Amino acid sequence: MENNLSQKCFKLENFDFNYLFLKIKASFFVEIFMSILHERKIVLVNNEHAMNASIIQTFITLLFPLAWPCSVVSILSPALVDYLDAPFPYIVGVSKKLWQDFFSHRWERLDEDIVVFDL
Repeated sequence: MENNLSQKCFKLENFDFNYLFLKIKASFFVEIFMSILHERKIVLVNNEHAMNASIIQTFITLLFPLAWPCSVVSILSPALVDYLDAPFPYIVGVSKKLWQDFFSHRWERLDEDIVVFDL
């Protein structure tokens, strides 16, 4: 039991946060983190798929000891773009082209809970 507890306590110990802080300004970081804490629908717009996955995983790790109970998609394919209309919180990475196509066709009916961060 004690070993299991110590593993949970040191979840952040061996995680590298440099990539996140090199790519995102501090004020931007706080906005994203607050949106996660408020369980908003979060869209990260970026063409670097690996960067999206790394940033999303870093934010989820920073929530420790809390957890993100909702959906996470590091890069959304065009076939699943209707997923952005989901009625529950999520964190989704979207390419710039896909976001521009989606936004130009549906901007008037976007849910007000969607928070978009163009990285």
